[in-house]
Amino acid sequence: TPEPGGLLYYETLEFLKKFLDPSRLRCKILLGIIGLFVGVWLFTPWASLWEQGIRRVDNRMEKVDFSWTSMDGTGIRTVSLQNFKIHAGGKTINFENVRARIGLGGLKLWLDTGEELVINARRNRNTSIAGSVNVATLLGEPDIEGLVNVEADLVFEEYGKPPVSGIID
Repeated sequence: TPEPGGLLYYETLEFLKKFLDPSRLRCKILLGIIGLFVGVWLFTPWASLWEQGIRRVDNRMEKVDFSWTSMDGTGIRTVSLQNFKIHAGGKTINFENVRARIGLGGLKLWLDTGEELVINARRNRNTSIAGSVNVATLLGEPDIEGLVNVEADLVFEEYGKPPVSGIID
């Protein structure tokens, strides 16, 4: 410990004065907060968080199960699932790749069956669907061939219930 009146004591006091200087302290606090956010962004296991979120959605739906072979491209807002399957009522719906992005406006999904279908579910419960699906890939039936083009704008009072209005083409 520095003795009062000693050289180390005065050097310590000078260091503390400089360190606790209000103009420098604000900058250090700001840099600390930025460092914390960068650390969280870089070292958070986003794949685990996405998997937990998808499993939670799956568990909420009693008669539906999700499965996939791998998860890539995970980040704070995006995820990509390969060979995504939805199992319901003894049937399976297949997607080669499913990409999801969460933003301030809502959730956007890209469903790939060889052709791409985009679903944009907004926070205000307006949902738009546009694109095509390859029926053979979607249903896993090589005997059925063809593309189905879908265009829809739907309005929901509550997700999970039928839409209250909309147009499907």
